[in-house]
Amino acid sequence: MLFKTKLINFVFGIMSLWLGAGSVLLAADLRSEIESSNEQFVAAMNAGEVDRVVSFFSERGSVLPPNGDMVVGANEVKTFWKTVISGGLKASLETDEVSSFGDYAYELGFYFLKTPEGELKDRGKYIVIWIREQNTWKMYRDIFNSSIALPTQNESTL
Repeated sequence: MLFKTKLINFVFGIMSLWLGAGSVLLAADLRSEIESSNEQFVAAMNAGEVDRVVSFFSERGSVLPPNGDMVVGANEVKTFWKTVISGGLKASLETDEVSSFGDYAYELGFYFLKTPEGELKDRGKYIVIWIREQNTWKMYRDIFNSSIALPTQNESTL
């Protein structure tokens, strides 16, 4: 009986390790997939390709920009990104953390916006909630805010 109990515990222990390793591999695959999407998103943004930028969003997607109203739906998201892109700044992203729960995932990261000459204009942090639609991860909720303080009223009038 003791041998049987030890054997069962051993088998369950091995299965737990195997299943846990599978979760780690899935998490690494998800992070890789999201980082790849981010690279393509940034390339499209920096090239001024608005339609391609919007293609990374779910049809039900929304953007929650700083100091502005929530942007909801494909048409509004397209208008938002068209305005952002027209500013001419070049973006880069750094993913810090990715985790998933079913058909949803979240990403925590940092963004940087520079002039074409390389001068840093803004830097901040973001959270994107991703949704899996037809085996493709799409941005569902995108919220970001600057790490640079807004100028005070006295500074902005100088």
